[in-house]
Amino acid sequence: MDKQTMILSELLKQKRESQGYSLRQLSSVVGVSFSTLARIERGDGEPDNNTKIRILEWLGDDARRAGLKFDSVALVHFRARKQIDSETVQGLLRVADYLKGKYGSNSVHAVNEQSGHEQDLDAAISLSKDEMEEMAELFRQELGLSENERLDAFRLQIEGVKVLSLEEVTDIDSQLKSQLLNFGRQSWSAMSVPLEENTDRWAIVWNSSQSTRRQSVSLLEEIWHILLGHKLTRITKVADVYGRTFAEAEEHDAYYVAAATLLPAGVIKKLVEQRGDVSEIAAKYGTTPELVEYRIKRLGLWRQYKGMKIILKPEK
Repeated sequence: MDKQTMILSELLKQKRESQGYSLRQLSSVVGVSFSTLARIERGDGEPDNNTKIRILEWLGDDARRAGLKFDSVALVHFRARKQIDSETVQGLLRVADYLKGKYGSNSVHAVNEQSGHEQDLDAAISLSKDEMEEMAELFRQELGLSENERLDAFRLQIEGVKVLSLEEVTDIDSQLKSQLLNFGRQSWSAMSVPLEENTDRWAIVWNSSQSTRRQSVSLLEEIWHILLGHKLTRITKVADVYGRTFAEAEEHDAYYVAAATLLPAGVIKKLVEQRGDVSEIAAKYGTTPELVEYRIKRLGLWRQYKGMKIILKPEK
């Protein structure tokens, strides 16, 4: 254990004891498992970066005074390519700051202080395929859409959720907007910003410089994260910025339900049965051929779609 980790370990124990927390109570506050906190306090091994940042956030000024490096964590979620550049990330964070200032009350870069009551931060709930298909079907029914009707994701209105294209975000620097819609246009699709922590008030900004066919699933994915009650609990690094994201299982589920909402299961099954044209279905439902093929695979129909026959060889 290096010197900085030793200091971290000492500060963690001191603050925990001074505030009267047991290790199990502190675990629910900072979102780090009881066993990991116990190992750190014993000086047993190095905490991973995700754990270290969570503890540093909780230690706050105590960590700063002790000279420990402190990285604030941006409370936003990006739908972006892995190779997104630093300038684009910083630009999106400026937009997020503006949105929180206009529609919320907390700074995007504020330290994510947790209250003392128990919070189950890491309990990602993974849904079954049947559950997700049913959710998508009920969502379409609630909107009054039949199986054969196209869903225009950009017309959706969700209570407590402000949905804007970047072009509709007024009063931000025109140079910044131009940079995000031109130079950085290919590296991001959408961004969701919690306007108030621990509430369901969000803003979603989508990249209006990209094809709406590609953007529709990105927008719906962000909406489904909110509708499924997902929380930004996982820390990751995007370019040179630490941010919170959703658990991997939640990323999968939100994308799956978004795709199923745009492309109903019955439509995909009929497409495969009738040997239909993927491009025609994509055009009719305002999506991409790639998303149609994703649905075919996820419904377990790829072999039938490709006409791959199977037989048993005669016994010798």
